[in-house]
Amino acid sequence: MSLTAIDLDQETLAKLDQSARFRSLSREEMLKAVINDISGHDLECRMKIEAGEKDYRSGRFVSQQEATALAEERKRKIMGMSAG
Repeated sequence: MSLTAIDLDQETLAKLDQSARFRSLSREEMLKAVINDISGHDLECRMKIEAGEKDYRSGRFVSQQEATALAEERKRKIMGMSAG
């Protein structure tokens, strides 16, 4: 494990400490959780972007009109499920 030092202003530290208390975590545990969550989210987004770029380069894409129509169709199905 390596140590990393960062400077945080008092307002940020207060928010961090309050969030940590709500979750019954120490400041260090809270920072680790936030960093892990953000890193995981960033990695997931990057992988989706790269997959989309690969699909686009391979010719697997739809027009804006087709995408809108698909989204509207899915919306109607979802709305129908919630109404039933």
